[in-house]
Amino acid sequence: MTKWKWASSRAFDALTAGAVHVWLVELSGGELDRDGCWPLLSDREQCRAERYTHEDARAEYVVSRAMLRVLLAGYVGVEPLDLSFRVAPGGKPFLNEIKGRPAPQFNMTHSHGVGLYAFAIDQEVGVDVEYVYRRTDHEGVARRFFTERESTRILGRDPSLRKDAFARAWTCKEACLKWTGMGLKGGLKAHEILFDAEWQNPEAVGEGDQPTLALVEPGEGWVGAAAMGVRADVKGWVWEGKGNDE
Repeated sequence: MTKWKWASSRAFDALTAGAVHVWLVELSGGELDRDGCWPLLSDREQCRAERYTHEDARAEYVVSRAMLRVLLAGYVGVEPLDLSFRVAPGGKPFLNEIKGRPAPQFNMTHSHGVGLYAFAIDQEVGVDVEYVYRRTDHEGVARRFFTERESTRILGRDPSLRKDAFARAWTCKEACLKWTGMGLKGGLKAHEILFDAEWQNPEAVGEGDQPTLALVEPGEGWVGAAAMGVRADVKGWVWEGKGNDE
């Protein structure tokens, strides 16, 4: 995968038309922790967190939701707890309008302690991240849920490269489905993902609306994808645990 440029920052460039901002956040093992992030959650979010039975999953949810509020608050210039959300019929969350301030479109994803967040001001966005070597029957899933052309290409790769190929296709599909707001209910075959010979430059094709895709590289062994309505200037940052002036 092409090396993606991430810049460490806690500063927020203004969101402008034709731009998509992607943030990479270390949700576990870094300076962020559940206790420190807990006060940033709404009562509803705290109640949801308490329903998690697995401690690691609960902590990841708390930190990921708190960071969503922190990042959105940085763009709109309010306190994290001043934000409120609504949910579209398909389940995708949106930020309620803040008087006098444009509400960014956003999407978030997290997996195994890594979080990705995408923001835009003029279009829908979707984002997904996966650990390439997670335990999954990638060949069986590809055969059953991907299109014949996709599964043929994935299974036609050298066995050592199939997990990577599957992860790229899966993250792109997930990003597409989150862009539409339908999630997995939209069906994995609704967006067929085509790659070039180097498994770069993904393109989504199908009968319905299709987004533009961009691969991102969270780190070694990880694959990420962002979906957007039109080709945009995609920029990436890694969240710093401390402010730039500290």
